[in-house]
Amino acid sequence: MDIDAFIAAHRPTWDRLEHLVKHRGRLTGAEVDELVELYQRVSTHLSIVRSASTDAMLTGRLSALVARARSAVTGAHVPAWREFARFFTVSFPVVAYRARWWWLGATVAFVVVAWVMGAWVAGNPEVQRAIATPEEITQLVEHDFADYYSENPAASFASRVWINNAWVAALMLIGAIFMGLPIPYFLFQNAANVAVSGGLMASRGKLDIFFGLITPHGLLELTAVFLAAAVGLRLGWTVIDPGPRRRAEALAEQGRAVMSVAMGLVVVLFVSGLIEAFVTPSGLPTWARIAIGVLAEAAFLAYVVYYGRRAMRAQETGDVERAPDLAPTA
Repeated sequence: MDIDAFIAAHRPTWDRLEHLVKHRGRLTGAEVDELVELYQRVSTHLSIVRSASTDAMLTGRLSALVARARSAVTGAHVPAWREFARFFTVSFPVVAYRARWWWLGATVAFVVVAWVMGAWVAGNPEVQRAIATPEEITQLVEHDFADYYSENPAASFASRVWINNAWVAALMLIGAIFMGLPIPYFLFQNAANVAVSGGLMASRGKLDIFFGLITPHGLLELTAVFLAAAVGLRLGWTVIDPGPRRRAEALAEQGRAVMSVAMGLVVVLFVSGLIEAFVTPSGLPTWARIAIGVLAEAAFLAYVVYYGRRAMRAQETGDVERAPDLAPTA
């Protein structure tokens, strides 16, 4: 099927249906009949696109339009629990899964930069002296780094950590507004912070303490940050390469994907904050604390892969509830 010709032939119908849906509260009797007819027609268009095209963006647009039209025609209301369940089994994981290669790229870049900078700090006394005095480094290594996780009540600390982590992720998503250009800088700043702390701890033979404290919560926390960076960068790339659709349409859909990730990461970062507040400073053995962090990380990645891949195979975009494949009949 020539997708461009199909779009050109039927775009006026889609635009007319969208107009009727937007003004459904003020339609005349004839316009209501027209709304029902166009809803059936565009449902058929959606079925054709799904069977003959791999254009996920076009599928997403028609799915959104048909879902809105169905709501206008039937007046049906989807229970809140269904919308909630759909978000966490379709919308959020499929957006994360579609951004997996950007996600992996952000992760690898961060790890490489942090590791190289950390080794540089650990192996160069001159660099260490430029960062802090020997007394300040000793205070950090012997007391401050570990005390940070236990100096406040766990519940209060959890809320502070969650707010801070949410802000870091928000910066990544805000960077998407500027074509993703600030995101590499934000990632570099976070990598540098981790590298300096790790390098100073390593210079005094405390690298085991560093990883013992940062790993339980850091795995999930940084994974969330990398995902936020990935969808932001992907949005920026959409400006350069919108694919077969108009740039405005592609940006609108990818922008909605960014919002889906933003809402999903609220929960992920909340879990990370709980681990940082209650597990990291706990009296559990180091191996047990790390195991909890690894299990949380593995569970999140398995969740994204399982639900995200399943939703992508069903041609879901994470935008709206999937419309029916076939046109309704009287």
